[in-house]
Amino acid sequence: MTTYRKISIISIIAVFIIIISFQKSIREEYSNLAKITAEASLIDFSFADAEFEPIVFYSDSIKIAGKIFNNPKRIKAPTIIILHGTHVLGKDQPLVLSLAKEFQKKDYNVLIFDFRGYNESEDPKAVNSIDDLNFAEDVVSAINFLKEYPKVDTSKIFILGHSFGAGVSLSAMNQIDCVKKYILFGAPRRVTERIISYSSKDRNQLIYKSINNLQLSYSVDSTILIEGIQKRNIENYISLINQPSFNARFFLIDGSKEDPKDISFYKEMAAKLYPKANYYSIPGSDHYLNTGYFLDRPTYSKQMITHFVNKVDAWLKQT
Repeated sequence: MTTYRKISIISIIAVFIIIISFQKSIREEYSNLAKITAEASLIDFSFADAEFEPIVFYSDSIKIAGKIFNNPKRIKAPTIIILHGTHVLGKDQPLVLSLAKEFQKKDYNVLIFDFRGYNESEDPKAVNSIDDLNFAEDVVSAINFLKEYPKVDTSKIFILGHSFGAGVSLSAMNQIDCVKKYILFGAPRRVTERIISYSSKDRNQLIYKSINNLQLSYSVDSTILIEGIQKRNIENYISLINQPSFNARFFLIDGSKEDPKDISFYKEMAAKLYPKANYYSIPGSDHYLNTGYFLDRPTYSKQMITHFVNKVDAWLKQT
């Protein structure tokens, strides 16, 4: 066989393989599209129909930007503060907005705000120590704002913290005696194993994420961020919560798609805190309740968010 014929045969085989691969790719693409289309009936693109009032308060002289979603009945009502996780959009990420919207429908006031350095809130002038990133003080300032807000039943102020925000709520507990119920969705845990240890495969990624999402105009020493991450670890607060004089209640919530080790550990934490804590896993949920973006548009699963809100609402009313 001539060299030319060998090359021709090889070329034909290569083209055939490319065609087969392309057809497979097309089938997979249509399959993915079908999945997206099937779920589209559960996806809500609209956040515009939720009424809110832009607000501002100050924390350590830093301007904090927020929104309050008022109870539609316009009476003094129970109020939920939603504390955002580590996300470049802070309070304006789909998870926080969708929860605020649905809790408002349940006749709650809902306050959301950006922690210092995040999104629309001002940056600290500098970050030379962990005190400059005193996110717990932002929570205290938010409570003080609500105490002066006319539509708030100050005897029923609750905190729902997601991820980093759940950790911040734990670090603020000693300063906010008026809050008796905390919802901790995906709170920080196993921090030494997952982040602090140099052998952790996620260490650099999580530290970079913490720095990047702050969007500060200056650099921050990673050791300061690590100190803050350690401080917000749920394991640090077991003994405090279990003290007889500490009478707050906790609802620990996870998504069923979380790392099985994290889920198991979180259940153990709830068991150590019982009867002051309850645990629940949201079926089919990831760390963000399956919220995200579809073609650059913020989206959420109506079914998933409603299920979460109903569970929390029932817990708040029963405990």
